[in-house]
Amino acid sequence: MNYFTNYDGRGADNDEEFLRQSSKTSLALSMMDADIVAVCELENAGATAADDLVEKLNSRFSGGERVYSAATSDQGISMVGDDVIRVDVLFDTLKYEVLSSAMLTDDLVSQALLDESPSGTIFNGKSRVPLAVTFHDIDTNREFTVVTHFKSKGDFSGDASGADEDQGDGAAHYNPTRELSTLAVKEWLESSP
Repeated sequence: MNYFTNYDGRGADNDEEFLRQSSKTSLALSMMDADIVAVCELENAGATAADDLVEKLNSRFSGGERVYSAATSDQGISMVGDDVIRVDVLFDTLKYEVLSSAMLTDDLVSQALLDESPSGTIFNGKSRVPLAVTFHDIDTNREFTVVTHFKSKGDFSGDASGADEDQGDGAAHYNPTRELSTLAVKEWLESSP
């Protein structure tokens, strides 16, 4: 299920389901014991869902051996794109600092790539907006960037058309859009957003 703190049919339907979901999710993430976690399928209604997940994840490290934050909260970002679902990057504040963040929308994509899209769009209204977060490693003084999200393989809206329809080759729906997403993100990263 999507991680929604509001029960609107996209995630848990009630408190009991959400408690079960958030407990399982925070436990799984804590067992990964990762410095940085890119998360998808969060509710895009302010920072509520991301902050809730961070709070529950941090409670799994009661000794303070890890202290996570959401990059969007750290950067004061309320919404990532305009879809009801968004991405985020959770990071251990004891090891990393966020230097910058940026979002990729179609107005930042070259017209040549947009012209190749079966729908004329890659992100706006088609795929969720990618988020890039550049970190500073406190110990090594190195910098690196993490980018999240590509279009799913499902066609839950029934909007797939042309080459974006399932071609029966195992790639499912929206494969051309995912491929263009990759190229758009590559171009974007080369510009050091």
